[in-house]
Amino acid sequence: MKPVKSRRKWKGILTAAWQKHHYVALGNILRLSGETLAFLRRYVFGGGSYPYRTPVRTPEGTVPAFCKCRDDVMTVNEVFYRLDYEAGGDFRTVVDMGSNIGLSALFFLTRNPDVFVYLFEPNPANYDGLEENLRPYQARYRLDKVAVWPTNGRARFGIEPTGRYGRIDGVRDAYIDVETKAIAEILRGIIAERGGIDVLKIDTEGSEQELIKAIPEELLPKIKLILCETRPTEDLLPRFFTQEQYGSVCRLRQKGG
Repeated sequence: MKPVKSRRKWKGILTAAWQKHHYVALGNILRLSGETLAFLRRYVFGGGSYPYRTPVRTPEGTVPAFCKCRDDVMTVNEVFYRLDYEAGGDFRTVVDMGSNIGLSALFFLTRNPDVFVYLFEPNPANYDGLEENLRPYQARYRLDKVAVWPTNGRARFGIEPTGRYGRIDGVRDAYIDVETKAIAEILRGIIAERGGIDVLKIDTEGSEQELIKAIPEELLPKIKLILCETRPTEDLLPRFFTQEQYGSVCRLRQKGG
């Protein structure tokens, strides 16, 4: 009889094989990667030295996505090949909460030349990688070095070596003290400056639904699309948005938009 752990592992592999987003990722790796076999070896089998730059074909040309570790290679797959944050090409204003080393922002910035991205990232360990990825786009993004939260203040932020999984009050290897900025204040300011938000992306390692519920109702009509890393068991904002699940990403699209 197979061990329970082994059965669960193979069940997960077989389940993943039937999920649409994995087929999308493989097709796009073959089509968009500038070094398909080298990328697949790193992604599937690990290994290789870091830092590492992998060429990715985008609507704005081929860009070298900078990776500090294998976890960043996973992010390249999720963002550029699996298309977790696909939003169409007709958008201008993006808010990226939980920007890490800037790979999601790089995706948005390379969709069309008119995109401007507001970034929010509290972990100092990620800033060098973020600046490396976004160096050609300095005039088209703004970084706020804070954690997005329902309220302004200070918080204990759990960190780990990759920089990918940090979160407020998370159980991690170490902790740093960070400034928090209220999501309502952030969105209100950006909407006043830009007139509205085309894409709001939230990846905060567990607080996504709490943040969505903290958005004031009067601001919701000004947001066209919300992309959040969460698997809700209920409709989050049914009065204003349609809702669909794509892998680990919940997509909330403005009704009638």
